[in-house]
Amino acid sequence: MENKNKQIPNKKNMLIIGSLLVVVVIGFLKFGGNKSKNNIVEQQSDMTAIRVAFPALGTTYNGQIGTILQSTDILKNNKLDGKVTPYGTGREMKVAMVAGKEDVMISSESVFLILVGQGFDAYGISSLGAEGKMALVVPVNSTVKEVKDLKGKKLATMFGTSPHKPAVQWLKDAGLTPGKDVQLVNLASAEALRIALETKQIDAAVLWDPYVTDGVDNKVHKIIVDTDLDLVTVMSKAYADQHPEAITKFNNALKEAALYLTQHKEELATVYSETTKLSTDLIKEVSLKNKNYNATDTNGINISINLTLLEKLKGNEAFLFEEKLITKDFNVADYIKQ
Repeated sequence: MENKNKQIPNKKNMLIIGSLLVVVVIGFLKFGGNKSKNNIVEQQSDMTAIRVAFPALGTTYNGQIGTILQSTDILKNNKLDGKVTPYGTGREMKVAMVAGKEDVMISSESVFLILVGQGFDAYGISSLGAEGKMALVVPVNSTVKEVKDLKGKKLATMFGTSPHKPAVQWLKDAGLTPGKDVQLVNLASAEALRIALETKQIDAAVLWDPYVTDGVDNKVHKIIVDTDLDLVTVMSKAYADQHPEAITKFNNALKEAALYLTQHKEELATVYSETTKLSTDLIKEVSLKNKNYNATDTNGINISINLTLLEKLKGNEAFLFEEKLITKDFNVADYIKQ
């Protein structure tokens, strides 16, 4: 009796049920699968692509920082998909940035100012501190003891670079008129300056580290007066405007790289020595002049462009414009974004 009353699904009902199951499965695959896919895309979107340039030659501190960013996961850990490229000179980095091949570069005060002053919009986003010293030097056996003793003599530097302004300023501070009391000579490289000094084609030169410290250590020249050579991290405005989060991400990465250097001094000096042919002792000696080199934690790392550095940059900008080395007279503060 029970079997007689039992409902058995007919073929039509089975087809309907089967169709509903197919719809449910397709819906799950479509929306559930997309949800999973969207999660992956969202996770990947946290990474910001960035191209980083740094000077691998003729530097010490920023060269080591660039090497760290190139060989560790610090950029990746700060959600940056980085491509890090070493360059020989600041000029090469400027050309690459203007050509749109780089987004950010670890550079010096003058490179930043000249880049903006020649019409390329960029921001100074941080400063790693000092890349050692700039100094007016003379041969170790020179009779020059003070800047005023250079009257009637030749002083060489590289026009349009960071050492150019102090060369002029030191002469003026000593009561000398550049171009009248002292002949200013423009040479194209640190090597040219050193050779001219050693062969007595010039009487004095304004050099920068590591060449200043190397010459003193080897008793080739002596320092008459010196000042810091400050670093500035430069990011193209177009890139910063498109990726505003990249400024904080990259500055955090710089702080971690600076701390990494304090914890691996011997290792980095050895690696960087192989690239630059500078001695490890010289690299460490010059690096000691940087305020962050002996920090013990990230709280001790200071990469801000403070008011003192800002005033220095303003003075340098005015000098470059007055000397017609840049064509655009600009307010430096408008181009600082930290």
